[in-house]
Amino acid sequence: MGEKKRRQAASSNGAASPAADRSRHWIELGLAAHREGRAADAIGAYQQALRLTPGHADAQAYQGLALFQLGQPQAGIALMREACARSPGHRGHAFNLAQALASSGAPLDALDEYRRVIALAPGDTAALSAAAGLAQAQGMDEQALSWLEAAHAAAPANTGLLAQLAEQQYRGNRLEAAVASWHEAVRRQPALRERSNLGFARPAANTPPSSRLRFGDIPSSGLASQADIDGFQEASDLHIIDDLLIDPLAYREQALALDFEASRYAGQNYPGLQTVGQPCQAIMERIASALGQPIKWRSPDNGVFRVSLADSVARTDIHVDNERGSAFNQFAAVLYLSLPEHCQGGTTFWRHQQTGWEQRPTQQQVGAAGYASFQSFQHRWLPRGQVAEFNRLKARREGWQPLLEVPMRFNRLVFYRHHFFHSISDVFGSTPENGRLVQLFGFELLA
Repeated sequence: MGEKKRRQAASSNGAASPAADRSRHWIELGLAAHREGRAADAIGAYQQALRLTPGHADAQAYQGLALFQLGQPQAGIALMREACARSPGHRGHAFNLAQALASSGAPLDALDEYRRVIALAPGDTAALSAAAGLAQAQGMDEQALSWLEAAHAAAPANTGLLAQLAEQQYRGNRLEAAVASWHEAVRRQPALRERSNLGFARPAANTPPSSRLRFGDIPSSGLASQADIDGFQEASDLHIIDDLLIDPLAYREQALALDFEASRYAGQNYPGLQTVGQPCQAIMERIASALGQPIKWRSPDNGVFRVSLADSVARTDIHVDNERGSAFNQFAAVLYLSLPEHCQGGTTFWRHQQTGWEQRPTQQQVGAAGYASFQSFQHRWLPRGQVAEFNRLKARREGWQPLLEVPMRFNRLVFYRHHFFHSISDVFGSTPENGRLVQLFGFELLA
């Protein structure tokens, strides 16, 4: 057998050629530089490998990744695509390409690559988790759930995956499963409570209806008649439940015994001190019953108690909770727990005088009114960022007309769609015992 044929035979039997050995050496040098963050040096090594072995898939894939990381996404992705075509069974190359496509704004192409990775390695939890997050962002909730279920099955001890699965089950209204998954994740890692607090409630039969506002019960109003008040109450889904708790005095004492913190998170907007979220299943079931619809919630702040005193400071007065304009199915609720002799004000709803807006406008309405964005409107009419005593913020309500005030009353629960402009009417008192004490809730109707 001639030397040429021997080399061909050795190659066909898996023996490496001298050029292939040298190429692999350069690739290893490149990978070492890459791991150390020296992407430019890594590219030089990969190019040496490609001179020795043109079209070497590994060298192409890693050079493409380095170029992408150096801010040359088109060139990098092109090389990674070529490498994946040359080595369709290489999981790592497909995964890197998927990540690059996702971060460069090509989510559907990225999902195709993640599908390839998952087909090659069905239990690849990194690919399953990343693909699920991308699918969820694209509104592909069932696909995202399927991938997360597969990831959890492959790694049941992974608490992060379990928490991600719970969140996706919540989004898909698999609520019993979501709560079970979340409770197990929190049992393993209690700090997760600070991130979310999943729950749901269904309406009960034979529940007394909530109260209607009567014109004579409202201290002041920009609405001219009972018919106007009825119309606003229907539009805002405003509900009032008086005498909610069987023993409100005991409930109040338990609340005051909790730890209140001056700042629950950076840049907080509300006036006063606040606890962490508290269990409140019975109250949420009463709310669901008043609405006649099932509800769900996920905020870690659901059920917090807040006390606001006369000298409390804040960043925000009149506001909407739906700032992004994508949550028109969500509600805010407040349970008043100040004693009758201390109650002042309540919750006030507002109309912007120039535009007539009573609720967060759509982007089309914002543009028609001459604003670039809702944030531009806020900057002009709802300034925030400067901390001041809340009672001073009240003096800056330029351009706003009060529509109606729901009066504070001990043991009264009020809830409404949170994209209507609203505010605290007053803060008062000098101690937690005589200040504005409330419990707050946030929830959404099942879609």
